[in-house]
Amino acid sequence: HITMITRSYQRFMLTACVCISSQWTVKSLQLGSGLSPLPAPSSALLSQLQKELKQNDINNGWELGTAVSTLEGIRSRCGSSPTTTETDTPLSLLHDFHDSQTGLCSEGVWHNAMLGIALVKSSQLLQTNNQSPELATHYQEWAKRLATNLYTLNYRPGFGFVKRTLSGIWEASTNEGSSASQDGQPEFYAPNESVGTCNANAAAVVFLSLLSEICVDEDNEGGDGNAADCEVSHMLENCAATFTRQYFDTKAGRFRYQRRVGDDEKEEQGDGEPITTKPFRAVDQAMAILACSRILKLINDNAVDNDNNNTVDNMVDNQRDAVQQRRYIETRTMATMTAESLMDDFGYGMYATEGINPPVNTIGAVGVSAPKLSPDAVLDPDKLITTRNSWHDSIVCFTILASKMCSGGESPRGLIQFLARDYGIVANPDDKGSVGATRQLLLSHNVLKELDALQKPPVKPRNSYSCTQAVWNAVQRTQGEVDAKQGNKPIPGFVDFDAGFRAFQEETCTSTRVDNGGTAMLSNVATDYPNVRLWANTETAAWLLMDANDFQF
Repeated sequence: HITMITRSYQRFMLTACVCISSQWTVKSLQLGSGLSPLPAPSSALLSQLQKELKQNDINNGWELGTAVSTLEGIRSRCGSSPTTTETDTPLSLLHDFHDSQTGLCSEGVWHNAMLGIALVKSSQLLQTNNQSPELATHYQEWAKRLATNLYTLNYRPGFGFVKRTLSGIWEASTNEGSSASQDGQPEFYAPNESVGTCNANAAAVVFLSLLSEICVDEDNEGGDGNAADCEVSHMLENCAATFTRQYFDTKAGRFRYQRRVGDDEKEEQGDGEPITTKPFRAVDQAMAILACSRILKLINDNAVDNDNNNTVDNMVDNQRDAVQQRRYIETRTMATMTAESLMDDFGYGMYATEGINPPVNTIGAVGVSAPKLSPDAVLDPDKLITTRNSWHDSIVCFTILASKMCSGGESPRGLIQFLARDYGIVANPDDKGSVGATRQLLLSHNVLKELDALQKPPVKPRNSYSCTQAVWNAVQRTQGEVDAKQGNKPIPGFVDFDAGFRAFQEETCTSTRVDNGGTAMLSNVATDYPNVRLWANTETAAWLLMDANDFQF
């Protein structure tokens, strides 16, 4: 974990080695080439698993059962729109969540990475609980196929993952009459091969690093000859190196929101927009710290495995060890500097201590500039949403808890309590609005005081996003691990939130038919957005299973 000993660090330039093996080309025919569609598990197998999870009082059994049901719901949405069938292409951007040949759920990086995390964690937990080994193996194979095709589609050597690439599998959002236009935001689905984002690249690093733990390297003696196994370590090595090199800003000491192709050249030659004028988001810092923690964990674990239980600090025997040791120190420095920025510049440290001055979700827009940035280092505020919301704050909270970033008077318990207060997970008996009892137990998307100030009577129901509730579920599970000094005393509202979240899932999820009979459940986007969309489900499945132990070493 990241130990915050002092808040003063020497800022120096960091480098990473990047291997570019060949000229990059994208051909949709490369995706899933020669592979048969992965068969779906039988409905009897899924029914038996859900029955066992309910009967055997398995730790986090509800989370695992809900994630598995969501994964099967995602799988079922292959050619499920009114205009497509299972064998038709292109698939609908809005309604079709899965391509059985490639394992992809879309053409973007974030959703596929979240799906991959959910698949790996489901496989691990099923094996740990000695349940349904057939399904565990199936999810592992799905995850490997997904990783290979996501890397083929969206990874650019020396740059990282771009936002979205046309695959030929899904319809183009620019086509007249595309399903994306029905949602009122076709730009959300538009291909963009010149820009990458920090949170998506970080999520990809987390996914591939988790996958690497359950894969057998073909190069090792006893490998099973599966090319997907030996590719995982190669893909992870490349994307981890490009992520830290492309997104960490050595001048600001934090991770950038975006990188454009050619930014490196501009930075070196002094041409174009200075890199420090890019916006910085709290959620990017949080996801970057999680990605760095995964890199550090793997380096440390490999050092222990290969060097008679010595730690990474003692790896000096050969050239590879020296390279790994340098990479370890550089990555740890990046993570520590970013944690410092998150607690100080974004304000989460003071907020966790006093709960008075709210943190900011974005630095680099007018009105929320950090003291370390000059007045000129800002962007047009119309290009950013600068207000807080619970999605950003919940992911940051999970990272702070999982990385044990609080120090001195900063309290992880205080951080949780103040966020619960601001977003209203504690039911208020004096609330006479139209909000139902279940709604009161969820995190509102907006800070309640800001929300109420903008509304005129009658007050509209609070809007709560399903994926945010899943992140807060991860916070809830992590809190008990870091709050031992408090005797693991319940935090007000946590028990109520758990009941509210489960009731919300049962009342709002959409039932969908799965292959071989049976049903699965898919989450709606939000209480005031009662539509099934991909992101609400990939994120929910991933956050329900992510654990603080995944990021500690």
